[in-house]
Amino acid sequence: MTTTTSTFRALAAVLAVSAAAYGVAANAQTTETDPASKPGVVEKTKELGHEAASATKRGAKKVGDATSNAASKSAAAVRHTGERIGSKLPPAPRDEGLNAQGQPRTPAN
Repeated sequence: MTTTTSTFRALAAVLAVSAAAYGVAANAQTTETDPASKPGVVEKTKELGHEAASATKRGAKKVGDATSNAASKSAAAVRHTGERIGSKLPPAPRDEGLNAQGQPRTPAN
């Protein structure tokens, strides 16, 4: 029984290799009927240029969004820190000669 099994395995391997060889030979013999249908170097270069430009645009948008997000968080942190410091300071004395920003009032002429 072992000789029958090994014979079938060898036969299957030979058939598979020969079928693959015929397929490779047939594929090698076929030619492109219309070489103009394939894009040339110029078209490929243009396509790659467009892809690179869109990738750059996407990357720039991501960087812009990240920068905006970081700036927003930084501004919020500065405001929060200022509010915390301001809450610990005693209230300023009221001087009637100063405006709301603490600058001297100018007389209206």
